[in-house]
Amino acid sequence: MQSIMALLRRLFSGPPRRLEPFRPSELGPAPEACRYRVYTRDFDQEVNALELLSDEACLHFQERINDHFQRSKIASFIDESLLRRKIAAAGCENVAVQILVDNFNSTNVETFAKIASSCLRLVEVLDEIGVETEVLGYTTVEWRGGKSRELWINEGRPPLPGRLNDLRHIVYESFDEDSKDLLRSISRMGVVGVPKENIDGEALLWAAGRLFFA
Repeated sequence: MQSIMALLRRLFSGPPRRLEPFRPSELGPAPEACRYRVYTRDFDQEVNALELLSDEACLHFQERINDHFQRSKIASFIDESLLRRKIAAAGCENVAVQILVDNFNSTNVETFAKIASSCLRLVEVLDEIGVETEVLGYTTVEWRGGKSRELWINEGRPPLPGRLNDLRHIVYESFDEDSKDLLRSISRMGVVGVPKENIDGEALLWAAGRLFFA
């Protein structure tokens, strides 16, 4: 929780900054053997979090989230008045905030509960000041590849196959959804069977595409 608090303070301190978009083409062409490849996208998924598990399977984790959420409200680690001033100073009347969570299996359940409660608190405050929000997550469908890897094996293991994992991109709350259901959907985040492996770069591209074209 302290690291999240420190990050929020850094994000909303100092004068407003406008970031220039990153242009991969400026880096020049990569050698053929080093280029990022995807063997197939046929088994990749974009799913609503509610499709992953039943509510009953998530009750214990939801209780943990609620506990951390109540503590975060008492601590009041987000300064609502500061957020309002920063948004006004930036001249951004139509502001949207997107939260992207790495659903990696090495993260323990307690940490996931803290992350989920922090998402809830931040979304609550941003909603109160009229900022649109979206909460996303990313992991893989299976361990060590899944159906993509099986296809690669069945097709004779051609060299330099690239990514052999089946991606799973998770929507906990989209920009056009009511955040009142966020607790229910985000209670899937740390439940056994959901977090697996992580493919960071493609998740960032996916999230950026949703944000820019929302």
